[in-house]
Amino acid sequence: MRSAMDRREFLAGGLGVAGLATLSACGDGPAAAPPTSRDFTVGTSVVQIPVDPRRVVTVNTFPQDAMFDLGKDPVGVYDPGEQYILAAYRDRWSAIPKISGGSAGSALDLEKIAQLTPDLIIGIDAQQAPLDQLSKIAPTVLLPFTSSPTIWRELASKTADAVGRTGMLDPLKAKYTARAEQIKVDRAALLARTRFAILQGGLDQGAFWLYGPGSPAGAVLTDAGVQLAPSSAGVRKANRTVSLEEIAILRDADAILYYTNADGSPANNGPALFAQQAFRQLPAVTAGRFFGTTNLLPGSYTGAFGLQDDLDQALARVH
Repeated sequence: MRSAMDRREFLAGGLGVAGLATLSACGDGPAAAPPTSRDFTVGTSVVQIPVDPRRVVTVNTFPQDAMFDLGKDPVGVYDPGEQYILAAYRDRWSAIPKISGGSAGSALDLEKIAQLTPDLIIGIDAQQAPLDQLSKIAPTVLLPFTSSPTIWRELASKTADAVGRTGMLDPLKAKYTARAEQIKVDRAALLARTRFAILQGGLDQGAFWLYGPGSPAGAVLTDAGVQLAPSSAGVRKANRTVSLEEIAILRDADAILYYTNADGSPANNGPALFAQQAFRQLPAVTAGRFFGTTNLLPGSYTGAFGLQDDLDQALARVH
């Protein structure tokens, strides 16, 4: 654990260079003390992390959600705004100190993180968190997002590994697989003739975000037997930014799934997208096959369960 003097030096210097104190075993007995740290592999890097972390700060909602599923709440969480927090987690999330400014994309408050005296910090590589500065506070792992083939499932698995609760994922995995297979069977006819596009209003002016099979939502939908429309299926990475001038590419979709706030309103720049005449004239929109979900960005099994339910309800409304 970092000494009180180390913490004062870090806070006084803003981004100071206080290091972690080394934990050592005491006593004259022959028995060796159990290890207090271990190697944790992230991509091509190896980080020394606690064997049993007690004070974890999550600087992104993906590992935060995974920790909630594991029954191990962080001591500090990222604040993108309450509208982006799943209802299942909101009460627990609200009670935890926040380490960012309260809006999507807001900067991390490094002093607040240091004040929480974490023994482990977890984020994702896609958010470009200041790894060198965070590592001066506590061991820090940025889990793979941009290069992961399964994204949310791998993030959940790596988070469970980091906090020592890997076995707790087994019943969640079984439930997820069973639900996906049930949707495939119950909605087989609809799935055979319906192609979905997946989108989010996004944060870029004059554009929206289109999601592909490698995105969290794309993975959940395809696991449940959904065919993606070519516009979504052709997205090489998790998502891509599409100009409003290219809305017509969505004409290949029989149905559209989009991201909403907790109150059901279109998230981000969704209202600007949906106000476009070209969007209102899309076949999926004019046919009423236009479905919102708060679970479009699942970072955990609970989020994936919610998306499975929303997909099933959407399919029930397809005609």
